[in-house]
Amino acid sequence: PEENRPLIDYKTMLLLEPIVLLGTVPGKILNKVFPTLLIYISLLILLIVICIRTWQKYFRFARQQKEREEAAKEAEKNNKELTPSQQKRVLDSKKSLYLDTMPGPNEPETVDTADVQVVERKKTLAEQLTELLDEETKQPWKTIGKLIACWCVILIIASIIRFGLTCGTAEYIGINVVYIPALVIFTVFAGFALNKEYLKKVEVGYRFADGDLKYTKRNTMVWPSYFFISGLLASLLGIGGGMVIGPLLLEIGLNPVVSNATTACMTLFTASAATLQY
Repeated sequence: PEENRPLIDYKTMLLLEPIVLLGTVPGKILNKVFPTLLIYISLLILLIVICIRTWQKYFRFARQQKEREEAAKEAEKNNKELTPSQQKRVLDSKKSLYLDTMPGPNEPETVDTADVQVVERKKTLAEQLTELLDEETKQPWKTIGKLIACWCVILIIASIIRFGLTCGTAEYIGINVVYIPALVIFTVFAGFALNKEYLKKVEVGYRFADGDLKYTKRNTMVWPSYFFISGLLASLLGIGGGMVIGPLLLEIGLNPVVSNATTACMTLFTASAATLQY
């Protein structure tokens, strides 16, 4: 909502969606094994926890939004109280990184070599930052293609299991195990790519918007484990994946508006994949 980029966070989807789909595999098996009463009790507990945590997140985000609005009003009020010369100094202090590297009209033509290297590095970082911002404004078709490929892997394996194998045989178990490497590969490569991109953004001085996720090494390893459990619960309890995915996206800090759009898109993949497996 604050930046010029697609509302759906496709890159986060590529990190989390395959592992959510992987969770639906043991979930649909356990659904046939667990007693009905146990499933109902588990569902009740899960919905109570989700309800409480979602309301807590709502109050937190509402409080932060109110604080930001009050801070913006205060800043506007203070800016109006400044004299024209003071306002000009404030604007001058907000020059872009590229403009900071441009020589002034009265600067000498001969400068120190070290200064030249610093200026060139700043220019390079500014150019990289511009490329990143420009790339963000476009639909990430490569990422979307990988998501569709991941869904197709589920379709192919589910079709083999449904039409070519008998439940309980060694081949049946073996093909079910193939889900693990097939889907984990997508998550691992997405995690490496997102961590590399995050480190690059930090290096070039990228300004993260409110609610942007920080793809540190720890987060790219821990977050998928949460979403594996969410996929398992959704498939086990027979509820829409979005009922678990949405609150989890809020839990890891995603902007609520982005979370809403991303959850809707993830549910399309999760629900269809679970349906195909059943």
